[in-house]
Amino acid sequence: MIKQMFGSMAILFFIFLGAFFIFNEEPEEETVEEEKEPEEVKLELNLLERVDNLWGEGTVDGHTALVFRNDHNFPVYIDGMAADYFDTDGHQFDSDSFRFVPKIVQPGEKVYAVNSPIFGDLQFAEDFGESIINVRLSEKKDYMDYVTLELKDITFRKHLYESGNNGSIYISGVLKNNEDENVDGDKISVVGLYYDDSGKLIGGFNTLLHQSATRLHKGEEMTFKYEHLMLNRELVNRIHSIEIKAGCSACN
Repeated sequence: MIKQMFGSMAILFFIFLGAFFIFNEEPEEETVEEEKEPEEVKLELNLLERVDNLWGEGTVDGHTALVFRNDHNFPVYIDGMAADYFDTDGHQFDSDSFRFVPKIVQPGEKVYAVNSPIFGDLQFAEDFGESIINVRLSEKKDYMDYVTLELKDITFRKHLYESGNNGSIYISGVLKNNEDENVDGDKISVVGLYYDDSGKLIGGFNTLLHQSATRLHKGEEMTFKYEHLMLNRELVNRIHSIEIKAGCSACN
């Protein structure tokens, strides 16, 4: 009987002791995760191909041709693009801006860019060292617009001058407007790239069309022609194919 009483009292003692610790246990502090600020996305275009093409002695001609791609998942707006040119001693001797198409680059889309510098301070093409490309980008805003034109039936023919080391390329093709916005023929930027028979980028051209009496409504087409004069003879001989992009931001 006495043993049973002590056993019951021991059980009650442990019950009260357990309850004491349960009710007096300090509550665990809740961990509140701090909200992380979203990482700032660095705007950039992926440079896929480039070539600096300079030739001549006394008078040096040439250009730089570039191919970029937008690897972001949102459109990117190109505010401007230029190249700084340096000789083999590291001295800058020129700077020139590019014409490029398109100006608003959709995700996965490519950009063609070519400039037309005048190398007045370089006497020999072999003294060229390098070019540094500078591109200014921003995210596309709703008010920004750009029309890219469809190209087809692109043809070209070569012409080598009888004297000297130069030649020309005659280029023609058809432009079609597939957008709702009207496009005037004197507002269209055209950028073309030259490739050799191995598919290597070797040069390019850029121009603003001057067909002022032409307006393209949606679905309409127009032909264009362009002559790239005073090209290096060796470059002309190497041209095997041409790729072209055309478009406008202020189209009428």
